[in-house]
Parts: sequence; C-alpha cells; structure tokens
Amino acid sequence: MAVMVNVSGTFKSVQKPFVKINTNDWKPLYNIFTNVGGIWKAVYSYSWYVGAWGGCSVNCGGGVQTRDVHCVRNDGRTVEDIYCLMS
Repeated sequence: MAVMVNVSGTFKSVQKPFVKINTNDWKPLYNIFTNVGGIWKAVYSYSWYVGAWGGCSVNCGGGVQTRDVHCVRNDGRTVEDIYCLMS
C-alpha cells in the first residue's frame, strides 16, 4: 500500500509504511482508518481471490494441478498476501 506522508511540508510517497509503537518498536501499517460519524472504519478491506483449477499435467494420477490465489483489496488491486492474513 503506497501512502503519501508530509515530510517538512513536502509530500512523499512511501511504499511500505511503518508506525512507531514505542521507542524501539516499529510495526508495519496494513490499513488506514477514517472517522465516519464517530465510528472508525477501515478504508480498505482484503479478501482472497481463488482462480479456477488448471488442467492436470498427466491423464491418470500422479500429476500436478495448479490455480492462482491472490490477496485483493476492495478496489481490485492485488496486494501482498500479508494483508489478507492480517485481516
């Protein structure tokens, strides 16, 4: 998730933002929240996209069959798996 951060009056893009929890502890930022009518709501939601199974590599057992699985944000953007694992 890219976010814009104000650094001394200039906005800069940050690809992997972190939040300082205490003096020596930084945690990755996985979501942004906004206050709507006194209720804090996540800006994004995440879910797994599971594709269809592909064909089998052999006709009679012992083969390999694959499918795509991606973590997708509610705006349709594919993101790192950690976002779905954290939600």
